Amino acid sequence: MKSIKKTVISLFVSIILSFAFLIPSFAAETHALEKLYDARSGLMSVSYRGSGVGEKENSVAAVAAAVKAGADMVSVSVKKSVSSFVLSGTGDSLEEAVEAVRSGSLLLIDDIWDERDELASFAKERGFLSSIVFRTCASEKSVAEWSLVNPGVTVVGVYGGNVVFNAISHLKTAKQAGQPLVQYQSKNYFNVMYNSYTASRYSAEDDGTANPRALAPTYDGNLCGKRGDNVVGWDELFDRGFSVIETRNIKGLISYIREADEQRSVLAAGIEAAQSADVSKLSPVGAKNLEKALTAAREAAIDKNSPLSALQSADSALRAALYASDSGNEKTASEKGSLNITAGKVAAVVFFGALIFAAQVFVFRKRK
Repeated sequence: MKSIKKTVISLFVSIILSFAFLIPSFAAETHALEKLYDARSGLMSVSYRGSGVGEKENSVAAVAAAVKAGADMVSVSVKKSVSSFVLSGTGDSLEEAVEAVRSGSLLLIDDIWDERDELASFAKERGFLSSIVFRTCASEKSVAEWSLVNPGVTVVGVYGGNVVFNAISHLKTAKQAGQPLVQYQSKNYFNVMYNSYTASRYSAEDDGTANPRALAPTYDGNLCGKRGDNVVGWDELFDRGFSVIETRNIKGLISYIREADEQRSVLAAGIEAAQSADVSKLSPVGAKNLEKALTAAREAAIDKNSPLSALQSADSALRAALYASDSGNEKTASEKGSLNITAGKVAAVVFFGALIFAAQVFVFRKRK
């Protein structure tokens, strides 16, 4: 009887421990997916084939290294084997690659759209459907139709045209199908997807719900309007409304995003200081300038997708307005460009005007 009791207790403890280990892993996995679906939750990074980490591209080792570096997603090319799915070029197991991202990232899968039904079933049976994202260049209509009948699968469509209304239509179709992300690509720097009219709709609120995020593939200049896969290129694209970047330099991109987060904290401290600052020495113009700087700073700090440059600019403007208040020099500086008419100024203008007129008359008579 005692042995049976011990067995039952041991079994119960084993079950509890199993859940204790599984829950953190599941939480990390769902966190990455939740962040992808929450368009305003912050900038995201994608490591192209796990490159830039010192491992062979499109391998399990590269995926693991990219995840360790902090990548939100790792893109891989996948093909079907005899009885399973493997990473193209290396032949590494897809399941092993999935295990590598379970610590808090997602696997963005390419080149498998023709076998999408089979892979979806394969992933569902093995419990890793929430760890993978399908990417395809198929027509938006066919992608949307498949997404609607497969609600548990995350899909990313790709748009590469140059018609503004088609780009916006693609975004709306993706939203209706429940897709969290759309990839826009072009080799033309001035493509419509980069202009403010189109980009303002990326992640913007629409009827109470956010539109899908926009992904820019900077790993290839021909896919991002010839922009560089570097801080300058990333910052410009983030500033234009993109919130996901796919790069070959994952460590650099992650460093950029972390620096932006740190700058947001600095800006928050500046906002707090400005709100409690003594503005009694400010003129009406200075008070207006400070309030304007505060408004811009709040907007930049609240928006988790703000690029680094926007956060730095907002912080600099706020510090300048605060410095003017602290130094007592704001009134002179802020009113230099204002029209301040006094009796002395009027007299000076009249005097010099008369002097110039007299000089002109004198020169005219001498010539005559």
